[in-house]
Amino acid sequence: MNSAAKIHRTRDAVVEMEKVLNLGGFDLDRALDLFAQWLTQPGLPRGEWKRLVKSFRAGAREQWAQPIGIIDTFSCVQMLGRNHPLGRPAFEKSYARARYGDACKLGQKAFCQGFDMHAMIGGDIDIDQGFERLSSLLASLPQEHQHLPGEMPPEPAAKPVWILDNPDIDQVYFALARPGCRAGDPDRIALRLANYALGSGGFSSRLMQRVRSEMGHTYGIHSSLSLDQLMSPFQIQSFTHTTNLGTMLDLITDELDLIRSTGFTETEVADARQHLHGALPLHLTSPDAILHVVSDGLLAGLDVEDLEADWHAIPATSLEQVNQAARRLIGDGAFHLALIGPAQEILPQVDRHGPAAVFPFRTAPDRWLENV
Repeated sequence: MNSAAKIHRTRDAVVEMEKVLNLGGFDLDRALDLFAQWLTQPGLPRGEWKRLVKSFRAGAREQWAQPIGIIDTFSCVQMLGRNHPLGRPAFEKSYARARYGDACKLGQKAFCQGFDMHAMIGGDIDIDQGFERLSSLLASLPQEHQHLPGEMPPEPAAKPVWILDNPDIDQVYFALARPGCRAGDPDRIALRLANYALGSGGFSSRLMQRVRSEMGHTYGIHSSLSLDQLMSPFQIQSFTHTTNLGTMLDLITDELDLIRSTGFTETEVADARQHLHGALPLHLTSPDAILHVVSDGLLAGLDVEDLEADWHAIPATSLEQVNQAARRLIGDGAFHLALIGPAQEILPQVDRHGPAAVFPFRTAPDRWLENV
């Protein structure tokens, strides 16, 4: 089929799907037929491809112009290395290099029966009808088997301090990072609670209380622990006036040492339990939200029974389990440190953290790991 016919077919399919959706979702069979068509014969008009590339390039240009928009990416590359999927971020030139033909080939191989495939359906449909429709959908997928490479272990940069030099600002944005964990980790509940009490719980977290509320060094500080199927870093991120950087880093280090040695209080952990236990039901308010949660769990090797057990385990997790998880997150206290700000003022305040690599602010990510 020539390219003009492909474009015409895809446009017709889009129009037809819009008609189906406008029926309020009553024509489920027709919607599934169109979905199967897109899974087995993906296509995209070249005009639409150009629009997507232009849109993504503009979004990347805006993101990479702001220090706060790239500190997370900068830290991830430093902590995980080039071979890890999260160590190869997309930026404006990445989208400019993308080719329509390559994208079509990837799309044609995206869904094959050879994958460890999970199919789900939710909403106003009974179990028998759901199984029937999903079985038909899976049967229509290509038989081709495709072997995906396994995840590479993190390869932290040799230099523990990275600086993107931006001499035009008087603030410094920074991220402390250590290896995190995966979604199926046996200690995942205790780790989530420890992360909440340490830094992800807003004003109830220890770092926010100590660094902002008591000492006034920043407007905000938080920690993050992404429990996904891929290994992600455990990070602590914040910002402050450049002249205050050394003092703030010392304060964070002292607080982490205190948590590691004495742990959290029962009040702190009780607050974390109450929040996390109540947050999940509030999130599961639609079939779409439920399917997303279940899908993420299945990709991480957790079935529905595991997800339900995780929720019930939150209030039963002990103070000692949470404190042990916090000690695991903090480790020996050796974090990689990524910063964005004026290097000339930053370097004297971070020399005790180890050797530093300095890059001009506009340096592209594919050059961050060169000679470091």
